[in-house]
Amino acid sequence: MAVMTVSTAFAANYWSIENDEWKYFDKNNTVITNSWTKSNNDWYYVDSNGSLVMNTILEDDDNFYYLDATGAMIRDQWIKSEDDWYYFGSDGKAYRTKKDELTGSNLKNINGRKYAFDSNGKMLYGWIDASSAEMVDEDDSDGWKTATYYAGDIDDGVITTGWRQITVEDDDETKDYWFYFKSNGKKNTNEKQTINGKTYRFDPEDGHMLSDWASASSSNAIASDSNMIHINDDGSVTKKGWVHAVPDEDYLQEDYDDNKYSWWYTDNSGKIVKNTIKKINGKHYAFDEYGRMLYGLVTLDGDTYIMSDGDKDFIEYTADEIKAGSFDKLYYFSTEEDGSRKTGTVKIELEDDTYDFYFKSNGEAEDGYVSKIKKYVKNGIILKANKDEGNYAGLNDDGSLSYGNDISEGQILVNTSGAIAKNKNNVNDGNDIYIFTDKNGIVIYVGDKLKSKKDGSIEIKGKTYEID
Repeated sequence: MAVMTVSTAFAANYWSIENDEWKYFDKNNTVITNSWTKSNNDWYYVDSNGSLVMNTILEDDDNFYYLDATGAMIRDQWIKSEDDWYYFGSDGKAYRTKKDELTGSNLKNINGRKYAFDSNGKMLYGWIDASSAEMVDEDDSDGWKTATYYAGDIDDGVITTGWRQITVEDDDETKDYWFYFKSNGKKNTNEKQTINGKTYRFDPEDGHMLSDWASASSSNAIASDSNMIHINDDGSVTKKGWVHAVPDEDYLQEDYDDNKYSWWYTDNSGKIVKNTIKKINGKHYAFDEYGRMLYGLVTLDGDTYIMSDGDKDFIEYTADEIKAGSFDKLYYFSTEEDGSRKTGTVKIELEDDTYDFYFKSNGEAEDGYVSKIKKYVKNGIILKANKDEGNYAGLNDDGSLSYGNDISEGQILVNTSGAIAKNKNNVNDGNDIYIFTDKNGIVIYVGDKLKSKKDGSIEIKGKTYEID
């Protein structure tokens, strides 16, 4: 400050009040103008009239200074002037950006915090456009999308780092979005970012953290065929975990419109598991082509796992419909609250009644004679007589059952537990119909009760049978 040095070189210079204003005179009693002067370690400035400048921001030689109520230049201090904040450094100059673009190198560090200032020294706040080193216009509701920094409100101004929730206008709606600002203050726009060991997803267009659902693809654009990922309440991607949620609108419109919750499971990468049977914590679960956990009776339709035929779940079929069905493979995955695959003998409530089913160790429904339980099964249903119809029933090839006089010779006879009725003599089905079976449980007679000969044998249609 060459002017200061010259001004203080004259020992006889002095201050005097003239017309209620402080003025500075040289030794020739001439008013000094447009000049800095130092007094008691403080700097002062006199204007073109020689008057002491006070309570104002002064521009001098392309720099800005603030002169307080006594006219002293303030240093290392914040000043609010006309609703704008300024910071004046140790040399009294206002911090400001002298470049057209705001970068990390021209952010100012004050007491360990970073701030941004425009070319006139005004502190910037809110969303800041780095390309112009200016605040985003308040009337520009989409300005936040391309902004680089965020610095709170007018009484904050600290360049944000780390996580911050900010209210913005998006698609004509007010939304509270989470953003992540890097250590240099710049808004993160990476689509995928690992922060403190957790993976987060962001919209690359505007940088807001995605929530609920996102596509695993690089575009983040959700479609019905997307590889979907789920996002936890804290914003991290769900990995190897269960999710109970309504799907995204663009992924499954109908479920979204119906507010229909489903169970989903995500793998190590965070993608939801689709169209498979997966072992999770020692249990097996089925998922459809969208990733919804299936429950109840489940089969394969081509290469796709399903639990419904149109709008009707298989669990809503009658036993006759199940037995008549043509299933590639049929499984039972318990209730919606459980969903795990069941094996062995399982009671399942169908539309018309509760039935015993039998499933192999791999979960597939048995069909035909099952030596392990010594019973006949059709599409998983254990075939046994309904006590309300009769104590015994004859088996038909299609899994249906015959009772009373409808039982015919050659059929396998089963009782109410499903066991094969072998070597039965004159057994009453409960409706006064008597039945004989051979050692294999095949019906050889149906009709009225027969009497045996003196030797204990009985003749049926010309054949003699020994009666135990």
